[in-house]
Amino acid sequence: LGNKLPTAATGYTGGVLPTPPADARGGYYESGGDITISETSGVQKKITVKANNITINGDIKTELPPGLFNDSTTPVVLLIADGNINISSNVRRIDAVLIAGGNINTCTTSAGAAIPRNQWHTSCRSKLVINGAIGAKNINFQRSIGTRLKGGTNEDMVRVFSGNMAGGAGSLTEAAEV
Repeated sequence: LGNKLPTAATGYTGGVLPTPPADARGGYYESGGDITISETSGVQKKITVKANNITINGDIKTELPPGLFNDSTTPVVLLIADGNINISSNVRRIDAVLIAGGNINTCTTSAGAAIPRNQWHTSCRSKLVINGAIGAKNINFQRSIGTRLKGGTNEDMVRVFSGNMAGGAGSLTEAAEV
């Protein structure tokens, strides 16, 4: 692709991530409005989705294609929002790079609405793992799995960053604030 983006395929309005054509290494999909992405698994290509605001309502899981490892065939999901990326409270795993011009909110309702801070301890208790880089004007860590007094393990009580986060690759596990 060089330094040029492929021509955008318009008309993606949300749901399961689109599957690029069989003869393509990936696809670029752009929506002029807000979109909601539902649970998607088995992504084996490079997919870029750009929208005003993005709500993620289900896990997004990539899968390495069969055969030897090859950079050109490694799946990558890139989600770009001009505004916010909202992650629903039921989402537990996202294999994607997330870039937002506004906020990345890690625990919202399925409609992308904010959950009040005094409800995080009940509504935002599931662990979230993001296997990819994240970048935004603000990243709001809102998951609350345990506390220092009630947490089962150290992992229940901290955010875990692994990999080279400064270089843009790695994994983020969000749990409760210490």
